[in-house]
Amino acid sequence: MTPEEQAQRLPTLSLINTELTGRLARQSTAGATIDTKTVFLLGFLATAAQFLAAQKGVQPVLAAAAFLAYAIACVLAVSVLRLEEYQDLEPRAVLDTYGRAPEGELLLALAATRATMFEHNAALHRRRATRWTVSLVSAGVGIALSSAAIVMQTDSHGERVSPVPGSSPSAGVSPSGPH
Repeated sequence: MTPEEQAQRLPTLSLINTELTGRLARQSTAGATIDTKTVFLLGFLATAAQFLAAQKGVQPVLAAAAFLAYAIACVLAVSVLRLEEYQDLEPRAVLDTYGRAPEGELLLALAATRATMFEHNAALHRRRATRWTVSLVSAGVGIALSSAAIVMQTDSHGERVSPVPGSSPSAGVSPSGPH
């Protein structure tokens, strides 16, 4: 490519590089958002599991299933937070390789490198987002099971008891409704 052709391409290459730089920044911000949501989800899971564990006489099968759902959600959430090998520009390598290169050559190399980095990082981001989503669904299942386990409390003999101490399950309800 002639110097004139390179000079004609400079505005286009500069625009492409600016867009790719912005896109990589937005991708990084999205990853940080997933991290924040994951930390809140882990805190909620710990609280929900402790709350269920503190309940007396809960339905044991549902409680065990809720704990399993919480555990699955927790493992997946922790896997979201594990460090991934995201690609980024290596400043020294760019300087050493392109420090004396013409601007057009530098912009073309930067655009190609950033596009490759974005594709690599996007795959990691999708996997993290999928694990977070499955973790959230598992937490939801755990909440539903936990709620059911608490509502369907049993006494020490395994019989269903009323959620209100001292009343029978049908106390205060007549065929025409509550009194």
